[in-house]
Amino acid sequence: MVKFLIDTNVFIQAKNFHYQFCFCEKFWNLILDLHERNILYSVKSVFYELTISNNKDELANWVTNNRPESFWLDHDKAASKYTEVINWAHNSQKFQEKAISDFADYDTADAWLVSYAAQFDYSIISQEKSNPDAKKKIYLADVAKEFNVPYFTIYEFLTKYTKPDFCYK
Repeated sequence: MVKFLIDTNVFIQAKNFHYQFCFCEKFWNLILDLHERNILYSVKSVFYELTISNNKDELANWVTNNRPESFWLDHDKAASKYTEVINWAHNSQKFQEKAISDFADYDTADAWLVSYAAQFDYSIISQEKSNPDAKKKIYLADVAKEFNVPYFTIYEFLTKYTKPDFCYK
């Protein structure tokens, strides 16, 4: 069975745009259902990114109150792969130092998502697009490709794995 890790930006964009809580409850129920089926998870660094603000918005409240603790995987379990991913960024000779330091920030989710997915055979769902020529930022899609981690946008995922009514196929 394919398992997925969901990125911070999927939650944020869903809340802000197409799948707002007030009119698309089925999307949020799908997330809960997919986790109950042992298909969808995220890493604790995504939880931190979503809840770091002192202004607890609707999304921060939802991830805090509606997600079981088992949804948030301990990214530290992928520490050896994380070292490999960070070393790849440092050794690439392609990225500016600021891009590398931002990517390697322990509290930032992208490197942890790729590390966990690569080490434990997950796919990633994110809204971040590939930009292989970038020097000022390291893009999650490009790192996933480098480490042979399958990568989906939320729309690709929904098309492939769900019915039009947000039920799992």
